[in-house]
Amino acid sequence: MTRQYRVARRPPPGETPLQARLRIAAQGIPKSWAESDKERKQNPGQLQTRGLRNKGNYCYRNGLLQGLIHQPVFSRWARWHHNTTCTISNGQKCIACALHNLITQYWNSNSNTLAPFSNQLDRFHDNLNRAGWTRDSGQQDAHELYTRIYDSLFEQLPTDHDMLHGLFSVLIRISRRCLICENITFQTEPQQDLEVNLPRGEKNLTLVKLLKQTFGPEILAEVDCDQCHQRVLKESRRMIEAAPDALTVHLRRYVYDQKNTGRISKLNEAVMISPKLNLSQYYIHLPGTPKTPLHYELVGVEKHRGPYGSGHYVTDAKQPNKRWMHANDATVRPSTGHEATSHKTRDGTGGFVPYLLFYRRVLQYTERED
Repeated sequence: MTRQYRVARRPPPGETPLQARLRIAAQGIPKSWAESDKERKQNPGQLQTRGLRNKGNYCYRNGLLQGLIHQPVFSRWARWHHNTTCTISNGQKCIACALHNLITQYWNSNSNTLAPFSNQLDRFHDNLNRAGWTRDSGQQDAHELYTRIYDSLFEQLPTDHDMLHGLFSVLIRISRRCLICENITFQTEPQQDLEVNLPRGEKNLTLVKLLKQTFGPEILAEVDCDQCHQRVLKESRRMIEAAPDALTVHLRRYVYDQKNTGRISKLNEAVMISPKLNLSQYYIHLPGTPKTPLHYELVGVEKHRGPYGSGHYVTDAKQPNKRWMHANDATVRPSTGHEATSHKTRDGTGGFVPYLLFYRRVLQYTERED
């Protein structure tokens, strides 16, 4: 049994003006590997997962890059939108240029060795360092790097904000209702990912359950109300006001300890990851219209093993030919969707917990027998 997906392209029912604006801004970027699949058939050596050399404590970078490179929306945008006509005065600091050059070389190489793109990988690392992401003696956080890349794209490409939001941002609308006068205020926050908190020590966690908690009501104490001019209790709710074509889900595993020492610890709780994600119930739509469908397909998982500040990162990602591959720095081997979401690798090595989840938006899914 396999699932066949169709990518969201037509205007969905219940689309709001903001959703329509961002969709139109991003519609020029291919949302799937369809054209790349055609290229792959013409040249079987292309579009295969490559290993990335670790220059020393760079596994967090390599794991993130594999997730982004195998995210079809991100990869197609980097290859076909941001080309050599860069407007940054110092091109050596342009993150989009570095991604364009690296990803183009990654997928265009006809060799199974590292040689064809190792130079571009080195240049990308140098570019990050010049942009302020300096290397230190310890392991760093893949999500912090993802945030830095996301922020850099918005800083360096000011005329492309609508496109970038439509492709990569989750716009969260936060409503706060005063429990005394019922006054409701709204605030919209663009976020680079969908952040999911993990309850400490809880078992049988699923991503679906965690999302219900993320979008469930929260009571805020001692909040000023502009309507009744009191310090009141407010009920806060979150909804998705605009959804991206490429969604990153961040499982918040690094938290400050409960003893207020200022130290950061890691939560290793197991979470059942959904290969398909239906967020329609959390998606804002026009009143009086059908709910806008919001479906996603899992295309990559970056995992971490070890404590905060050390350990190792690996990534399982789906190739354009829909086969899962496991990337551990320079080593690449076949994987499965089950291994991608598991806490163990195929060789039985445990301790790797899913950390960053990469999804692409699809219109719908259907199931058929092979």
